[in-house]
This record gives sequence, C-alpha cells and structure tokens, in this order.
Amino acid sequence: MSTFFEKLVAAVRFLGHYLWIALKTLGRFLLWLGALLVRSLSSLITWIRLNLPPRMQFILLAVVVAILIVLVALIFTGHGCSTAPSPNEPAEEQPPEVTYTPDEADFRQISIQPDTITSFSLVENGNQMYASLSEDENRSITEDLSFLEADDENVGFLIMNLNTGSGYCYNIDTRIYGASTYKAPISVFLCEEYIDGGTLNKSAVSNRIEDAIVWSDNNSYRSLKHSYDGSNHNNWLSEMGIDPAGYMATFPSYSVRDSATLWTHTWNYLNSGSDTATWLKGLFERTETSFLRNGAVEAGMDNATVYNKAGWCVSDSGREDAVNDAGIVVDGDNTYLVVAFTSRPDSPTAEANLSALFA
Repeated sequence: MSTFFEKLVAAVRFLGHYLWIALKTLGRFLLWLGALLVRSLSSLITWIRLNLPPRMQFILLAVVVAILIVLVALIFTGHGCSTAPSPNEPAEEQPPEVTYTPDEADFRQISIQPDTITSFSLVENGNQMYASLSEDENRSITEDLSFLEADDENVGFLIMNLNTGSGYCYNIDTRIYGASTYKAPISVFLCEEYIDGGTLNKSAVSNRIEDAIVWSDNNSYRSLKHSYDGSNHNNWLSEMGIDPAGYMATFPSYSVRDSATLWTHTWNYLNSGSDTATWLKGLFERTETSFLRNGAVEAGMDNATVYNKAGWCVSDSGREDAVNDAGIVVDGDNTYLVVAFTSRPDSPTAEANLSALFA
C-alpha cells in the first residue's frame, strides 16, 4: 500500500510541476499579446494623427473605439463563441398543465383491483397526470400494509392531489367500521342543511359540534346524530351517490370511496365562504387527535395545515375495532385528500403505522 501511495504522490507532484510551467507560459503569452496590442494601437493612432486631416482622424478614432467596445462586450457577455440554436432543435419538454376541480361524483369512476395499489386520474378531458410511487415509497407502504393487514384485518386508503385529480388507492370499496370519523360528515350536514338553510340556530348545536370534532366527544355526537338523523340526512347522502341504508347506525361502517366522496363535499363546503363554513373549517384544523397530521410532520410537511377527523376503537367482539383518519392536507400550493381506514384494534403501534402510511 505504501508503494502505491508513494507513486500517487510522485505523479501528483509531476503533474503539478508541469501545470505550473504551463500556467506561467500562458501568462507570459497573454502579457506579450497585450503589450503588442497596445503598441499596435498606439502606432495606429500616431499614424492617423500625422497623415490624416482632423475630420478623418475623428471618424477613424470613433470607429476604432467602437470596435474595441464591441470586442469587450462580446468577451464579457460570452457571446463571442456562442452558436445560434438550430431551428430544428427540439425545445425542452415541459410537463403538461393539468387542472382539476374537485367533484364528489368523480370517485364513482375509479376502477380498482382487490389488494392492489391503483394509480388513477379523475380528469376526463385534457391532460391527465397519474401518480407514481418510487421504489422506496412502494416498499414503505407495503411494509405498513403488512402490519395493518396482519391477522386478516382490512385496510383501505386513498391519497389524491386535488390540484391535478391524480392519486393512488387501495381496497377503497371494503366497508370498515368508521368509529369517530363520521362525526365530520354529520357536522357538515347540520351546518350546510340546517344552519345555513335557516331552520336551525347555530347556538343550539355549536357546542356539541365543537366537542364532537375537536375533542371527539361521543355523547355530543350521539345527541346530534339521534336528533337530526332522518330523511333529510338520507337525501343529503343520496345526492352524493351514497346509499343511505348503510348509515343508519350511530357509528356506521363505510368505505374509503364513500369517505373520499364525503370529504370532497366537505372541502367544497368549507370553502363556500359562509360564516358557518368558516367556523367549522377552524374546528377541523384544531382536532386533538390526528394521525394524518402526525404523518404530514413525518413527511417533512412541517408548515402544512391539516383538516381532519380521526376514529379509533377497541371492542370486545372485534367487530368495532378501528384506527382511521380522513381529511385534507394543504401544503403550500398543493392540496391533498387523504383517507385511510383499517379494522385493526387501536394501539400506539397501529396508530404509528397509520401515520407512516400517510407519510
């Protein structure tokens, strides 16, 4: 090893020596060239002054100065050796501009294969963009799914960019116990149909809605669901293409597809500009428990704003086990719809894996 390094050092010294000689030679040449140009210019000016009339002297000197200015400009702007682009040379390809307006009805058109992560685009006309996962992202999601699906548990998720209408999903038609996630849709229903509709005073339900959303209080939610569930609620669901028959229970079991539909409707309502919608939007931003918010932080979205409603439960029978979350993530100019439901019993490990799925 020592012989190798000795040879390497000798080679570096040899190259450095001759590089120094070359630089000195180049420097001397540039000095000689500069002196030659100065002498030539001086001789030219002297000849002009001695042999030409004053008017011609002025014209020629102006031409010489103009030529010098052009040469200096070419040297310092780097245009002296540049070549014009070929008219046949293709321009750099730009990504297609994709625009999408969130529509709750669009989720009906997503086709899936069971137990397969599916990429989709909800843009029907114009440019389409399909989400893709890197090898690391696919491996990370697969690892999280392996834990969440252990012991034959069910998992479904959907992650979508609302700006482009593109995303990917998994088992979005499997009905899973929603736990406290349905506290979000029922609150939107009351605000939109009753309070904004003018048939209910906000003060009559505001405390219960706030407690149900921010603190996930079950008693407040039960009071709201039992008091206002009925034909109006059924019609509200039907207008979104959702079968109301599955939502008769206090805490219904429903699919990720339905949750995505409900949250798209929710997001459009929260941005409708009504005072009630603005108030409700602030509640979703303050939720005490958010696996989605934890996942956004893990993904490096420290400045993202998350609007969500999570659900979690451990039951004696196992039929009402759940670790779920659904909502909206706003990160800079991008807005994401994120839903993940799992029938796994609640535990710190299950919650961490669900957050990692979002990350």
